[in-house]
Amino acid sequence: MKNVKTLYLFICLSRNPAGAARIVEDTISVKLRMHVTISEKAEEHERGLEEVRIKYTKELPRLSLGASILSILLFFLIYLAMYLLTVH
Repeated sequence: MKNVKTLYLFICLSRNPAGAARIVEDTISVKLRMHVTISEKAEEHERGLEEVRIKYTKELPRLSLGASILSILLFFLIYLAMYLLTVH
């Protein structure tokens, strides 16, 4: 079961790294708050995080093929310009 959770973690990170990091950060903060604050508030916040996790598993919007190719080319040109400016 632990391998499945690890695999799910990598899938979530590959789809939306910022969202996955935010969920992990919120989960850690809930765990820390449970020891400090009243347990009812922490449990309520944890239930709210469950709703976020359910929304997160939905399909993310994607770029069209043309927009994807243009963004890759733009990134490549910026990288090439930075490389050429630092070499000389």
